Amino acid sequence: MLDEFTSEPRIAYFTMEIALRNEIPTYSGGLGILAGDTLRSSADLELPLIGVSLVSRAGYFRQEIAADGSQIEHPIFWEPRDWCAPSEAKVAVEIDGNEVWVRGWIYILQSQAGGREPVLLLDTDLNENRPEDREITHYLYGGDEGYRLKQEIILGIGGVRLLYALGFQIRQFHMNEGHSALLALELLRRHAYPALGVRPGESPYDIPQVRELCNFTTHTPVEAASDRLPYDLVRRFLGNFIELRILKSLAGENNLNMTQLALNLSEYVNGVAQRHAEVAGKMYPGYHVHAITNGIHPFTWVCPNFSVLYDTHLRGWAHEPDYLVRADRLPDDSVWEAHTHAKRVLLDKVNALCATNLDPDKPILGFARRMTAYKRPDLLFSNIERLKAIASRHPDHARRQGPPSRQRGKGADQAAASPYGGTGRRYSHRLPAQLRYGDCPVHGRRRGRVAQYAAAPARSVRYQRHEGGAQWRAQSERAGRLVDRRLDRGRNRLGRMRQQRLLGKRRCGISL
Repeated sequence: MLDEFTSEPRIAYFTMEIALRNEIPTYSGGLGILAGDTLRSSADLELPLIGVSLVSRAGYFRQEIAADGSQIEHPIFWEPRDWCAPSEAKVAVEIDGNEVWVRGWIYILQSQAGGREPVLLLDTDLNENRPEDREITHYLYGGDEGYRLKQEIILGIGGVRLLYALGFQIRQFHMNEGHSALLALELLRRHAYPALGVRPGESPYDIPQVRELCNFTTHTPVEAASDRLPYDLVRRFLGNFIELRILKSLAGENNLNMTQLALNLSEYVNGVAQRHAEVAGKMYPGYHVHAITNGIHPFTWVCPNFSVLYDTHLRGWAHEPDYLVRADRLPDDSVWEAHTHAKRVLLDKVNALCATNLDPDKPILGFARRMTAYKRPDLLFSNIERLKAIASRHPDHARRQGPPSRQRGKGADQAAASPYGGTGRRYSHRLPAQLRYGDCPVHGRRRGRVAQYAAAPARSVRYQRHEGGAQWRAQSERAGRLVDRRLDRGRNRLGRMRQQRLLGKRRCGISL
């Protein structure tokens, strides 16, 4: 089964979560969505990657809102055998003095263009392991910091060992966030100098060689998103896996900082937007943080109505997404018809699930993110009186959904205490309602909240744009000529990417 993937060197894309399909709940939010779309885009381009993640047999969780507004978490169990094939090899890692065996499940991601990418999902639910160790790969982001460290040991150290045990040739290791940074420690051990050649005070590891092998994508420009683990816990679980003196020089003096470890052992580091790279560069002085703007896999996320529209007017868009920059040339009436139909489908589902009656003629404001403090879920409600005034002049609907993280804290408090949240508090423009969402191509099923405030329709941006008439059309024609030039450059760039097969220091930067 793996012969077609082990014949050439590949890039190993490590990520704690990955969104493969609805039925496989191995993701919780944007990090997993990006990972899945990266693999899908790589399959389109036939780039030699392999994804590495955890099997997360119990998923993230399905959220239920109780009558008092509190959150109830339900596991989302799935059976890997229904979608994957078990790996032939197993490897062992030592955690807290015990041998923990790891097996992989192989999922083959198939592109509509014919490309195929393997994804290795790591699993410790084996008869060889103790009951508590069998659950290490059950709950995505579950448990305490000890459970998190065990998962990161399995992902980083176990993942590298299993790749080599299965016969993969790895040319580069890409860390999607810092959860997998322990893979760099495994690589240090594999690139250690002979003991007789190391002088006192020198590093026993070939750190430059490891850096050449590693790339790191940082996602969140806040310190709260970085895992920090006490060295007492690290020494307890990892023992003498690596010299403490060396580890502290790479990962921080007081705690093991996974982001700092990844930064110090990666030759190429990127943020996920131009502005984010600027902020991250200030957060981590001394490191060059490049900018690669996040994208999506268009074929996966375009709704059926727009897919038909693109097939008619932008043939080939699914294989050459650059064609989508010509969207301004689409017939206005066709775009509006596709939009209104898609909105009607969405509102019909929301109305059915929530026993509400959202008006399709009114604009919708949406907030669909995990309820955690650094994502600022309460920003919309920071000035209630102003919000009420806007709603009275420009009536619309507001929707908010998404579970807090497992570490119940300020995000969960905000989800419950917000004027749209679980407490049921409201003013005259609001009506809390329940919503379960999850029928998009890969999204899982969770519970969230919908809130609305009443109003009459405002004119659409597209309608307002038409008031410019001939002037707008002239601008569109000039933009079209620029688009043609951009398309030519884009096709040339895509051709070079295919020829180079992601070589060079920017090989981690897959443009979506």
